[in-house]
Amino acid sequence: MEVLAALGVIVVLIAIVAPVLVTAKIKAKESSDLNELHQLGLAGAMYHDQYGEFPTGTAPLVSSGLAPASICSGLIDQYPQGLANLVVSQTEFHYGPGVKLETPYRNSYIGPREFGMSMLQLRKYLGEAQAVGWLVDVSAWRPALNPGSLPSGRYRRVLDDSAVVNRSVVATESSVNGRMTSRVYTYSYFGDLQR
Repeated sequence: MEVLAALGVIVVLIAIVAPVLVTAKIKAKESSDLNELHQLGLAGAMYHDQYGEFPTGTAPLVSSGLAPASICSGLIDQYPQGLANLVVSQTEFHYGPGVKLETPYRNSYIGPREFGMSMLQLRKYLGEAQAVGWLVDVSAWRPALNPGSLPSGRYRRVLDDSAVVNRSVVATESSVNGRMTSRVYTYSYFGDLQR
């Protein structure tokens, strides 16, 4: 009888502790990803000091030796090749024949490069937008429920001053038949538009 009571107590304790451990594991992954974003932000500032412009993603940082490829892979990112490489592989950009934008390493963090934009294009469109950044982490998003609809949740943006801020997905409409275009929506990832 005592054995059954002891087993019952153990089962109840496991039922109480298991969700706490899962939550702690998720928070640890988020903390690790935040640390990587801070490191990439500092590497971006060093890149800016050397080249006079911010990088368009993680690839310039890795190729210039300012950041190791190992910090470009977030723990929350569920895709084997990394979310940034997935975005590039599933989107058509016209860079010319044979131009490959996927990185040879697992890349979780998205810059304008993955959306086919230069920093000049991004800055021109954003204008005087506040909290302008050059790298985003969207791996914590929840997928869209309907095809063609927007994902939901929060994402992180690395700002020009290396700070990392949290933002929510916001729909932005363009003037193309009153429907949102992915280009306008993409720009809003990198800056808080005042429109």
